[in-house]
Amino acid sequence: SDAYWAQGQAVLGFSPLGTGIDSMVVTAGLSAYYFRKTFEIPRTACILEVQLFIKHTGGIVCYVNGEQIYSNRMPPGYMKYVTKALGDSPDDGRVWQQATFPPHTLYDGSNLLACELHESRDLTRTMRFDAMLVTTQTAACADGGPAPRPILHHKPPPAPPTIVGP
Repeated sequence: SDAYWAQGQAVLGFSPLGTGIDSMVVTAGLSAYYFRKTFEIPRTACILEVQLFIKHTGGIVCYVNGEQIYSNRMPPGYMKYVTKALGDSPDDGRVWQQATFPPHTLYDGSNLLACELHESRDLTRTMRFDAMLVTTQTAACADGGPAPRPILHHKPPPAPPTIVGP
């Protein structure tokens, strides 16, 4: 149950004093951090494509409704809280990464995005996490045509994100 989890607006993380994480501070010193957010989709039949935009340090695995949709810098297989990332983020979690996944992972009504962020080493000094899901709808369902529609976000990417493969 996540009833006792801390809640806050993204960006989430920690960094040395004055180095730029303007976010909810997350407790430092753990090997893995878990984030989840529920969101509503009224009609999945209207969705053509779903994109995940994400900023993170370390390694990460994300799921929608229990199905893995994204993994970066993580070993294959089952993740435990002690599983180490395969490396650190070269951009310190400041650049939006992008992954596209099929809409069949979504349900009409309530959905859950869950991400687990793993550190590559003990006592990391910086951790950052932010995520956004964007859907593209069919012209028949969208007012005025098929425009991307944010369904979960902190802020839109300031520039086109770097495209990263699965």
